[in-house]
Amino acid sequence: MQQQCVSLHTDKGLKEAEQIFQKEEMEILLNTNMMYMRFADMTSEEQNSWIKLMRADLENAIDDMEIFNRRIERYNKEEQLSPEVFRKMFDSLGKSRDSFLDKAHINLIKQLIEFEDRSRKISYFANITSQDGEGFVGGIRCSCIIARKGTDVVRYLSFLKDPVVTFTGPNASKLKSTLEKQF
Repeated sequence: MQQQCVSLHTDKGLKEAEQIFQKEEMEILLNTNMMYMRFADMTSEEQNSWIKLMRADLENAIDDMEIFNRRIERYNKEEQLSPEVFRKMFDSLGKSRDSFLDKAHINLIKQLIEFEDRSRKISYFANITSQDGEGFVGGIRCSCIIARKGTDVVRYLSFLKDPVVTFTGPNASKLKSTLEKQF
């Protein structure tokens, strides 16, 4: 039989989903209130649910990216934030007997720290759009139940709101229609 993958959205919490699976005599393989999952390992429905939940944060990340890009352009024009400038500064510090930094050096260090902080924020957004989603540090936090009935597997994922139940296997559509009334 051909593998199928179908999903449904629910408002049931983790405990309620567990009870539904137990009532249907499904074998629960995993039940956790907190786990981390790679974006690339989620189905498109699960990804959409997470993106809707994170929309405001993602829009802020886009705003940060625009600000970051403008600042990089400005710094590059002024040649204040080039790697060569930092290398020269660190070389001069290594050769100097003085243990203090002048205002120019302190300003460069502040810019480097700001650059690093912005880079982290931007990389968060960039990882969402990467093909494999590897970049999320630790993955995306969610609640999860994985259950099995025969050769079909059911996965319940919740990102605080809009839980998604995904059915995979040769009888996924039939199992979905059976459980849909309870969800």
